[in-house]
Amino acid sequence: MSSFYNSAYNETIKHHFGIEYDEAELVHERIFHVENTKRRYWDSKNWETPARPQMRRPGEAHRPLPFAESFGMHATIVMYGAMDSVPVEDMDDDPHGVLHQLLPAMGGGFAKSFRTNEEQVGAEFFANNYASGTGLNTYDGVSLFSTAHPMSLLNTGTTFSNRPSADGDISISLADFYRTALVTQYAANGNEFLDNAPRIYVCHPSQTRIARQVWESDWERGSANLNENIMKSYNVQVLEWPYLQKSGATGTNNAGFVVGKYHKLYKVVRSKFKSDSDHDIQTNSMIVVADSRFLMVAADARGTAGSVGS
Repeated sequence: MSSFYNSAYNETIKHHFGIEYDEAELVHERIFHVENTKRRYWDSKNWETPARPQMRRPGEAHRPLPFAESFGMHATIVMYGAMDSVPVEDMDDDPHGVLHQLLPAMGGGFAKSFRTNEEQVGAEFFANNYASGTGLNTYDGVSLFSTAHPMSLLNTGTTFSNRPSADGDISISLADFYRTALVTQYAANGNEFLDNAPRIYVCHPSQTRIARQVWESDWERGSANLNENIMKSYNVQVLEWPYLQKSGATGTNNAGFVVGKYHKLYKVVRSKFKSDSDHDIQTNSMIVVADSRFLMVAADARGTAGSVGS
C-alpha cells in the first residue's frame, strides 16, 4: 500500500514533482530481435548442415554427410507483476488533489516502472553472461561470452571463442578481435564461415568517449603515428546503455560487447504491460495491479562477442 505521502496534506506545498518525467529510448530493443508468442514456453532448435564433401575414387562409396539436430532450447516465459492501493479516506482528505492525480497516474507510473524493468532485465542478461562457465538463458549451457563454445551438439570437442583470452577495455586491438571473431565464426557444421560483421558496440556511457574514438575516429586512438583508423570503415555504431553496469577486475562499468548483423538474441513477449484497477470493499481502498510476461534469451552465441573489461 502506498504510504509516506503525508506531505500531500501540507497546504504550504504548492508543487509536487516526480509524477511525470521524460522517458529514455529502449536500448534493448535495438539489440534483441523482438517477437511475440502465445505460449508459456519458448523453444528453438539449431541445425548442423552437411560439412565439407570428401574426395572419392571412381567406384568408391560416398561418405555420409549428416544433416543433424544441434543445440536446442526450452525456456519458460517470465512473469513480472506489481500492485498498489490507496485508502479512499486518504483521497477524501487530500486538499490539493494530489492523490486523485496519483491514482490514475499509477497505471502510467507502473508502465514506466515495467518499461524500465525491461531495460534492466536486458542489461542483466548480458552482465550475468560474462560469468565463466555458466549460461543465463543460453543454448549450450556456457556463458554467452566464452572462450570455449561447443561447435555443435555432435561436435563438442571442437570449440569457438567470442571472448578474448584476457579481458580488456575497449581499444583498437580489442575492436579488431571483435570483428575477427565475428567474420571467422563457423556455422554449426564447422565448415562454412558465416557472412557476418559487427553492427553495434554496446557500452556504459562512461566508456562512450573512448569507444567512439576506437570505432568512429579518422585516426587510430592511442598511436603517436598518424595511422588511418580502418575500424571507421566498418560502420559500427556505438550504443551507450546506462543500465549495462558490469565491471572488470580493476575498472568500473567497463564491460562491452558487439552484436553482428546476424545474431540469435531474442526478446520473446508473451503479454505486454497491462494494468487494471478495482475497489476493495473490505479495506475501502482503490487497488491498481499490473503485469507483463517476456523472456530474454540467446539461441546461439554466433553474431556476438564481448569482454568484461580489465
